[in-house]
Amino acid sequence: MKLIMNMLFGVMLLGLCSCTTTRGMKSSEVQDLKAEVYQLSNRVVSLEESNQNLHSQMEALRVSNAKNQLAMQDAFARAKQDLDNAMSSQGALKNSIISEISGKMAKVVSEQSRTASGGDVGRYHTVAKGDTLSAIASAYNSNVQVIVKANNLKSANAIRIGQKIFIPE
Repeated sequence: MKLIMNMLFGVMLLGLCSCTTTRGMKSSEVQDLKAEVYQLSNRVVSLEESNQNLHSQMEALRVSNAKNQLAMQDAFARAKQDLDNAMSSQGALKNSIISEISGKMAKVVSEQSRTASGGDVGRYHTVAKGDTLSAIASAYNSNVQVIVKANNLKSANAIRIGQKIFIPE
C-alpha cells in the first residue's frame, strides 16, 4: 500500500511540475504544494495503517468474544447439570423421608385405633437397656404370654432397646 501511495505521490509531483511550468507558478509555490502533497500522502498512509490496526483489533475481539461465549455456554451447561443432580437428590431424599414418616404415622394410627376401638385397652412401654419382658410384665401387673401375643412377638426374647410394646390391661 505504501508503494502505491509513493507512486501516486510521484505522479502528482510530475503533474504539478508540468502544470506549474505552463502556468507560470513561482518556484516557492511549487515547493509549498509539493510539501503539502507529501504531508497529505504521509497522512493517508498513517490513516491506512491505523485502519488496518483497528481491523486487526476488531478481529481479535471477535475471536475473544467467541471464546468467552463458548466458555459461558460450557459453564451454564455444567451449572444446569449440577442443579439437575441436586434436584434429583433432593427428590430421592424427600421420597425417603415421606416413606419413613408415613410408616411411623401408620404405626401410631394402628396403635391408637387398637385402644380407641375398645378392643385392647392398655399402655405402651418403650424398652430400655436391661429390660426383660418378664420384668416389664411384672412392673405392669401383666403376663409375659399376654404381652407376646398382643405385640405379635415370636418369643419373649424378641424385644430390642427403643421398641414400643403394648401392655394390655
